[in-house]
Amino acid sequence: MLYRLIVSVGCALFCTVGLAAEKPNVLFLAVDDMNDWIGCLDSVPQAITPNLNRLAARGVNFTNAHTAGVFCAPSRAAIFSGQFASTTGCYRNPCYFVDHPEIESLQLSFAKAGYQTFGAGKLYHHAAGAIDARGWTEFFFRNDWQRQAAWSLDSWAEDTPIPQPFPNSVYNQGTEISGGMFLEWGAVPEGREQSMADTARVTWAVEKLKEQHDQPFFLGVGLYAPHYPNYCPQEFFDLYDRDAIKLPPVKADDLDDLPPKIKKIKTARSRIPKRLVELGAMKDAIHGYLACISYADAMLGRVLDALEGSPYAENTIVVVWSDHGYHLGEKGDWGKHTLWERTSNVPFLWAGPGVAKGAESDGTVSLIDMYPTLIDLCGLPKPEQQLEGASLAVTLADPATAHDRDVFLPHMNPGEYAVMNRDWRYIRYGDDGEELYDLKTDPNEWENLASDPTFESKKEELRSVAPEVFAKPIEDLNARKSLVVEGDTFRWERGQGNYVPRPVHRPYTNAINDNSKPLKDVGSKSSGERPAGRRQTGHKKTNILFVVCDDLNTHVSPSGYDAIQTPTLAGLAAESMTFRNAYCQYPVCGPSRASFLTGRYPQATGVLNNTIDLREACPDAVTMPEFFKEHGYWTASTGKVFHSTRQELGDVAWNEHVRFDNDELPVVRAAREAFEKEHGPVEDAKNRKQWKTLQKQVAAKLNAQTPPGHGRSGLLDEQHKDGKNARQVAAWLNNHSHGEKPFFIACGIQKPHVPFL
Repeated sequence: MLYRLIVSVGCALFCTVGLAAEKPNVLFLAVDDMNDWIGCLDSVPQAITPNLNRLAARGVNFTNAHTAGVFCAPSRAAIFSGQFASTTGCYRNPCYFVDHPEIESLQLSFAKAGYQTFGAGKLYHHAAGAIDARGWTEFFFRNDWQRQAAWSLDSWAEDTPIPQPFPNSVYNQGTEISGGMFLEWGAVPEGREQSMADTARVTWAVEKLKEQHDQPFFLGVGLYAPHYPNYCPQEFFDLYDRDAIKLPPVKADDLDDLPPKIKKIKTARSRIPKRLVELGAMKDAIHGYLACISYADAMLGRVLDALEGSPYAENTIVVVWSDHGYHLGEKGDWGKHTLWERTSNVPFLWAGPGVAKGAESDGTVSLIDMYPTLIDLCGLPKPEQQLEGASLAVTLADPATAHDRDVFLPHMNPGEYAVMNRDWRYIRYGDDGEELYDLKTDPNEWENLASDPTFESKKEELRSVAPEVFAKPIEDLNARKSLVVEGDTFRWERGQGNYVPRPVHRPYTNAINDNSKPLKDVGSKSSGERPAGRRQTGHKKTNILFVVCDDLNTHVSPSGYDAIQTPTLAGLAAESMTFRNAYCQYPVCGPSRASFLTGRYPQATGVLNNTIDLREACPDAVTMPEFFKEHGYWTASTGKVFHSTRQELGDVAWNEHVRFDNDELPVVRAAREAFEKEHGPVEDAKNRKQWKTLQKQVAAKLNAQTPPGHGRSGLLDEQHKDGKNARQVAAWLNNHSHGEKPFFIACGIQKPHVPFL
């Protein structure tokens, strides 16, 4: 049944093959933490970037482009959703698709329009790691761990080369490093470049451009460089004379005119560049950053070369962007997360059909503009959500027509933001103060004019650009990790974070979408090579797909009961054997399941109600999944197979096992939001008891079992646990999760068990 679902989804997409000649392809290239020091922008210092320079020469270079979020997660969430954090609540969390499954992500818009969609590397950020898997034809994962976690980030992990000694930089030598290896720089061991994550991703992308595509394609490649640690091959360090590197302009008392709270935060942050100065390592640190910009440029060059040598060169739109900029001492900071120019200004280059050649535009634009621009250039239908950017299609065709505009940039909390244009930057920290800079006379943002009453009307004008209401932050899903060094490589292990032991209750992230082809993963462990095709199992054992429903009687189409239509079951019955005189062993969930999963009658298992635990009542029983696992099968389950999570056998029986919950019902969400507006967060200790009582009352009509609740839930199929279960099984099958083994996959469908939602 589930296999038939997968086939029907695929067939719906194959009918779009004829569109290839009509629509342009898209090469969507992202870099991480790259500020405006590239060669085709006017900056000090300046990186050596011949490939970005040649792309600028054949397209449009936006010299006044700004991020849509002040660090990786919110920036990428905004780009792929087309909405700012002030709308989605993704101020720190990238996973808009968890709280807002109704949002049609960028790649899904392309998939629905008949495009093949290919992705690799850091396009999304992590939470910890999951991509929005809807709408991808293929997404490149470098190893099994990435594939299991749907985490394509993992750029510095097991088998990744690191310099020796480690830590390598003078800033960290003699210390114990954990976390993100902040302010680490150095050359990787000679001959190890092919083991680097970005090299592997680019190798895959180059091979993808060599393939024949009968449909238009969207190919996204996300590089991790120049994000720290600034490790790259020695040849890129050798491009620069360390002593000749020019330092960025700084001002000793730059922080004195900031609002008190931000001044305190940034004064503490300024200890980083001060420490580098004390160590005489400021130029060394900048050297590492510049080298990694050049390494990223070289990787982009490989992809651009592959495109130019392909049949798709004349019909492919190329866009290169960085998720945000980066401070290296300016305004006393080192890193991102600020609302100042150094964080917000980013490289943003376009080339291809419909794009002018060799042009620059200094009009103020935002990365939030990419989604609507690509929609226009490729002639795609607009998504259902309101896109908050402006299409740049007209500007790309004729940059001389561009007009400057105010651009909004949210910070890390509601009410915090910046608004900028060609001449001004206004910053507001909620109730904690504000900043105003005249960029015409003060491009370094050294003189805060916010306290000068002369500029009150200018502040008011810029404030009016910000939204009146800011969304509440969505739940932070990031997890912490610990670094373990082993020889000349290192790996991450679970640290103090919000990891949940299996079975995992997780949202719909690595399933398929009815409007897209199934997600496939390609790649091999520790290698950038792409397999020639799907692996063959090489065994004679039969795979098993074991589907169990809950409380389902024989009122289905194959039994001749016409009042209820079940066409999928009817189709399955037409191709299989149907037992018309089949009976359960016990008319209660727990005993029935314990019986058929052990092959013993209930009186033998001792499980005669829903509270008795099979493991205690019948400890010598070997269940069906245990038996298959012991005999070489890959076993996995989703949904209600055993009666409850208390009775799950866990890793003894399953290689993977998950249980999903329904998303929050709209009626409950409305009640919760009203409650929180009056009393504050429901998670607060003082509110928990009162909210639980109210929640039970609100959900009683819909969730009741006796009498059964019934009605429309207000949720989409993919928000119901059974929709998630079916998509999970489809993902396991299409991702070939069982590897070389035969599989036993169990899917527990909760319906038609009450409530009848």
